Amino acid sequence: MRQLLGHPSGVPGWPAPVTVEEVLDLEGSAELLAAQEPWYDPGSAPAYQLICHGHLIDAVVRGATGRTLADVLHDDVMALVGGGFRLGV
Repeated sequence: MRQLLGHPSGVPGWPAPVTVEEVLDLEGSAELLAAQEPWYDPGSAPAYQLICHGHLIDAVVRGATGRTLADVLHDDVMALVGGGFRLGV
């Protein structure tokens, strides 16, 4: 998780071009990211995860809780302080 949040995960993007539909499919796009070899040794250098950062974090949260990052933020964080924020497209 530290490497995902700090951006030295070795997975700054998808190995091949992806379509908008593939990017919007959180589970499918996370599977593509998980199946690839890291671009470099994780932890050895930072590379900003410009487009896939949310997909990587969502995959970890989904694996730990069975719920999307958007649902966890909405239900467990924002609802406690009055809501008003929704993550997603």
